Amino acid sequence: MSTLQKDLDKAWPTGVLKEDRSGLLDVWRAIKDLIDAYEGKEMPADVANAIAEAIRWLVAAISEARKREEMKRELEKTLEEIDDLEEKLRENLSIDERKRVEARIKDLREQAEEFDRQLGEQKKIIDDMVDGLRQQVGSIPRPDAGPDGPRKRFSPR
Repeated sequence: MSTLQKDLDKAWPTGVLKEDRSGLLDVWRAIKDLIDAYEGKEMPADVANAIAEAIRWLVAAISEARKREEMKRELEKTLEEIDDLEEKLRENLSIDERKRVEARIKDLREQAEEFDRQLGEQKKIIDDMVDGLRQQVGSIPRPDAGPDGPRKRFSPR
């Protein structure tokens, strides 16, 4: 098994949200197809370097997606805590206790809004990385290329 294939196998997108996984898997498969296309053939150094670079970028995109998944879990915990505190407000609380719980709910809602905003920003970053990877992988020459270029390319969406 080639070093590129081993590196790619390590870059399998686990621990990411389903919505991020699809694009990452598309890129992973495109890189795998490219490596497989060179099986038993001489791979030019520039192609090997381009594939290695694409794998490094894929690893970076997966890392971002894992951070996003962790933030999503934090958001869910925060929302659960808000629900628990809102339930507590239905109990017979002292005025001071009620004010404390209401203040905590307000703080948690602001925190949840910030998490949600950051999740949206991270989604855009990941999508941009995946789009860039699609273009990058699509531009790497395949061994079955004819005078008009590769017969099969990974097309950007």
